[in-house]
Amino acid sequence: MAAESELDFASALVGLLAQDLATNSPQLFAWRERFFLVLGVNPELGTIDSQSALLGGQERALLSTLAAVLLCVEPERFSFSQAQALASKALKGSQEMRARQQKKPVIAHSGKLILRSDGASRGNPGQAAIAFVLLSEDEAVTLGSGSEYLGVSTNNQAEYKGLILGLEFVSSLSAKPSALLIQADSELMIKQLRGEYKVKDLTLANLKNKASGLLGGLGFPYKLEHIRREKNKLADALCNECLDGRG
Repeated sequence: MAAESELDFASALVGLLAQDLATNSPQLFAWRERFFLVLGVNPELGTIDSQSALLGGQERALLSTLAAVLLCVEPERFSFSQAQALASKALKGSQEMRARQQKKPVIAHSGKLILRSDGASRGNPGQAAIAFVLLSEDEAVTLGSGSEYLGVSTNNQAEYKGLILGLEFVSSLSAKPSALLIQADSELMIKQLRGEYKVKDLTLANLKNKASGLLGGLGFPYKLEHIRREKNKLADALCNECLDGRG
């Protein structure tokens, strides 16, 4: 495995493991248990090297789990030091990309706003990215936008995460809108959030609960609306730009 493909592989795992971490997946704890057994390290230490002590608890867990996956998947390829170095580099790259792509509102606005979100997965599941744009009511001004690379994810998961990213952004505004029109080209997600469709998948159910919680905490009126993909070009373009940047 060449160095670049190794980093791509590790970077893709960042998205998968972060998702497991967010949902307290049993798979994540299985990997961590195996990691500590391989190294003979006390699980209570929660760190794999001196640099990881500078990270937050969630990032520390992600870093050590990623190293565990690399060690277990490619035991003949990676030594412990190589696995932790590659894990650290992949995690840092993911964090830096998110920091670069997250944008703040260019102006304060207290009128009615439009939030459009999108999620894209090339392969479903495959390499995925999410994005949102926040527009003035007449769509003449883009007040904010953001995008994020997920790693490997399904399209439905990406759609929810794109909406969550946008809702978190709206919730952080100092000047709250009088109302919010939320638009997405995922009919499934919109109808699930309206209560028209049931959510049978556990991961989607967790994401729906998170999105519903954000919606309930907005403190102003909102409407959920399904739109055609061609009307969601701005968010779609941000997703593709994010994915193309990984190539």
